[in-house]
Amino acid sequence: MPTGLETRPSEVLSVALAGAVALGTAAAWLAALSWRRGSVLALLCGVVGIASAVLAGRAAWLGRDATDAFAGSLAAITIGTVLLVLGQAIQRLLDQDPDKSV
Repeated sequence: MPTGLETRPSEVLSVALAGAVALGTAAAWLAALSWRRGSVLALLCGVVGIASAVLAGRAAWLGRDATDAFAGSLAAITIGTVLLVLGQAIQRLLDQDPDKSV
């Protein structure tokens, strides 16, 4: 059974490429924000998210199944965002002065 571009509707390709661009943009935003704030693990997740989004776009362009690459990119972005938020919350707690009344 052929799986090339000629067997898929053009809407599927457009939606897959739009999803890859959206995930790539979100991962790039995460990487840039992590770089600025100094969060190494979130930066690593952002870079992995960018790579997975590129692989998903390439797989979609070639007419292959890109579900795993999309899921990997979304997971990397989600984990990186959680790590960034938790790191910032812990940093705010460490920056506070200790309570002297105790």
